[in-house]
Amino acid sequence: MQKNKNRVLWIDGLRGIACLAIFAHHFGCCFYPVTQSGPDSDWATPLSVALAQSPLAVLLNGNFWVCVFCVIAGFVAARSHFTPPGQDENALRRYSGQLLNRYLRMVLPVFWISLAVLVMVKLHLFTNRAFFERYYIYWAALTYAEDYYTFPSLILETFVKLCFVGTEKYVMVLWSIRLLFYGYFVSILLAQMSWGRSRRILWVYLLLALGSLLCGLDLCMMGCFPIGTLLAWWSVYGKEGGSSPLRRCAAALLILAGLVLGAYPTFFEPTNFYRYLNLPGVEDVMGVWHVLGAGMLMTGLCLSPGLQKLLSCRPLQWLGKISFSLYLVHVPVLLSVGTGVAVLLSDWGIESFHLMSALSALVTLLAVLLVSALFQRFVEKPCAGLSRRLLSLLEEKEEVRV
Repeated sequence: MQKNKNRVLWIDGLRGIACLAIFAHHFGCCFYPVTQSGPDSDWATPLSVALAQSPLAVLLNGNFWVCVFCVIAGFVAARSHFTPPGQDENALRRYSGQLLNRYLRMVLPVFWISLAVLVMVKLHLFTNRAFFERYYIYWAALTYAEDYYTFPSLILETFVKLCFVGTEKYVMVLWSIRLLFYGYFVSILLAQMSWGRSRRILWVYLLLALGSLLCGLDLCMMGCFPIGTLLAWWSVYGKEGGSSPLRRCAAALLILAGLVLGAYPTFFEPTNFYRYLNLPGVEDVMGVWHVLGAGMLMTGLCLSPGLQKLLSCRPLQWLGKISFSLYLVHVPVLLSVGTGVAVLLSDWGIESFHLMSALSALVTLLAVLLVSALFQRFVEKPCAGLSRRLLSLLEEKEEVRV
């Protein structure tokens, strides 16, 4: 564990893997809906249903990886806020600045990707409906109808709804931005609750996480942030445990258990051994197991220096660097390039759906990585600089007023 440093490298690698898994989830929704709908899908076969509710399904279970993303967000937000009040007299001012900075760093990139979606809709660059008309996969036809998108609605959805009430109108993954926005500050407040208190504060974090699990979908997933805060406290104040066989065994068991729980089906009730995890009277069963699974996965990684080193390798660091951009652009790229390649290959006479899907997956992945890198370089990075300049201007005006 890297202690007393603002940046934890392996976290970036895990963030990149989570975003790639979310892309794989949406590719599965578009090309192989049985991976998400199980026996309810028109494409269901005994083998495909078995795979859809097996532990291997964790690779395509987007909701679980969103939970991982939320635990990471809580961990990162809390880790730099365990400073006692006596050592940080400007905590309130710093907190208000982070609130505005967080808002700007979320809405500005989203504005540009939403504007790109609006232009693509008006220019008829999305191919998802042509794909639907050929293969009748309903998920592909859920979005990007032309009359539904206007510039005034883009402003409303981006600058008002995105962070405060939630939206997924322009890019369907944006529903989680509100969760990340609120959860970021929940983690900061929880970290500040530890000021001047003993490690018993960890019980408060744990009780808040467990209490959230009994609520509906949004509040259930808010349980990720107390878990992330607890792990951040551990990373800052916990004792180094070395790499003993017992520690390695505990790490492996936690990671394995987390991935198995993360494979609990999102959109259908399982009929195999996962049915024993059904919780009568709990509104959001899959949310409970996905949040717990994400927490176990993160805890296991905190105990595993070897896997931390692997996640800190340069390719995964690069993937983590572009992860937010990848998260924003992958659905528009999938429903333009991915479905377009599939339609084109079908027109060229490729009859095998599996071959067509494999080729489409390869082209789409390369396109997503390329567009993400460009978006991060020319949109996300300048937007971060703009948010810093705006905050600087506000601070200068405050100093003049005083």
